[in-house]
Amino acid sequence: MLFVEFSVRNYKSVQDSGMFSLKPLTILTGPNSSGKSNLLESFLVLPQMARFDPNSRHLYYVLQEGEFYRYPTEALDYIAYKQDKTRLISLKVTIEPTREGRRRDLVKRFENLEMGLPRTIGYEYSYDPTSDQLFQTVFFEGERFVSVEHSLQENTWRDRFTFPEELRNQYCGDAARALVPDAFTLARIRESLLRESTQIAQEKYNRLEKKMEIAQWIIATIEHCLKRVFLISTPRGIILPSVKATGKVSWVGKSGENIVQILSLIFASRKYDAKADRIVYWTERFGLGKIKAGYKGGEDLASDFYDYVLEKDFNSALASYGSRQLLAIITQIFWSDPGDVIVIEEPEISLHPESQVLLQEMFAEAVRSGKQIIFSTHSPFLVLSIPKVTKQSQLSVNDVVIYHVEKTKDGTKVKPLELDKSGFIRGWIPSYLKVEDDLFREWAEKIESN
Repeated sequence: MLFVEFSVRNYKSVQDSGMFSLKPLTILTGPNSSGKSNLLESFLVLPQMARFDPNSRHLYYVLQEGEFYRYPTEALDYIAYKQDKTRLISLKVTIEPTREGRRRDLVKRFENLEMGLPRTIGYEYSYDPTSDQLFQTVFFEGERFVSVEHSLQENTWRDRFTFPEELRNQYCGDAARALVPDAFTLARIRESLLRESTQIAQEKYNRLEKKMEIAQWIIATIEHCLKRVFLISTPRGIILPSVKATGKVSWVGKSGENIVQILSLIFASRKYDAKADRIVYWTERFGLGKIKAGYKGGEDLASDFYDYVLEKDFNSALASYGSRQLLAIITQIFWSDPGDVIVIEEPEISLHPESQVLLQEMFAEAVRSGKQIIFSTHSPFLVLSIPKVTKQSQLSVNDVVIYHVEKTKDGTKVKPLELDKSGFIRGWIPSYLKVEDDLFREWAEKIESN
């Protein structure tokens, strides 16, 4: 299941992003300080929240103790738009639930519920910093389906439904527990319904129970998807000569700190042979050589690579910075399973243009295997190389979206760039075009003066 839409309001430089689509390959371009990193970070807040125990999924705590991003105690001073804590901070994601061959199971489920299978389902989390109110809404085919609220009423915190109208002001489950199906349960409602005639009350209650069952399924499905989002941030690429074997790690870490452990796990078991083959294939294509990892002795793990030019093995800690930071990306992409989402900040760091072009071929393979890649970039080569992979049928233009991000007086704005049938951007990237025009003008004036 991949994410198909996202929106954020009142987060850092973003006042209102609007709902923008996410494709299997989603690219953010734009000047420094335009808000690209803020958009990526805001997208990662809900995945970060989903990794917490359900009783700890409060935005304040999640921002201080998260795996991806951490802020000091006054976290909201750092993330509130213009530091205005009177504004509602809102995050919304939408997914397609029928991917990964699950359509047959879902059709059966929704036949039992007497509803059509949804093309999309969504979830919105909103938080009011001034009142500590929390609002959660699930969406069915883009329409608001059920909303719950956690708010202070008459000096008592209450969890209640605010939508649909027939549930308004009825008690729900614990709405303060974000991304938890139990928040969308009927609590102390049957008694009030039974004041009506018994048959009508029972029918009404059964109908509402089915609605809650769907809402709970939506939350559980989206929570599952959010837990499969991973970040490769900057800086990255620090590989130690050896590390201690520790407990099981699930991903390379946002800075690649778990690369050696993950590689050692992959190369230690035949069940990961297919993953190991793809990692070796791509490290060789990028010129890093044949990578290996495993026990060095005692409790120590280490990774090395074979340099085909020098015909010698070297510890991976001795690789160039460009190769080391790239190794984190390669490892996570091929360690991940279909349905995983990998968010990458500037994958082109310290890479030669030839390697930047090759990145798109690797991303195309990841997309073909059912993974989603979302990244920010300043590289024109990464964008210009899209037609190369579409021409070779490695990637469909329909699987790609490129956004130009810029900051205005009303905050960060996200504008989709139009692609032709080959994957070229019509009119080019606005901020790149300005720089190129200025440089060309200086060059032309120099030629004329000579």
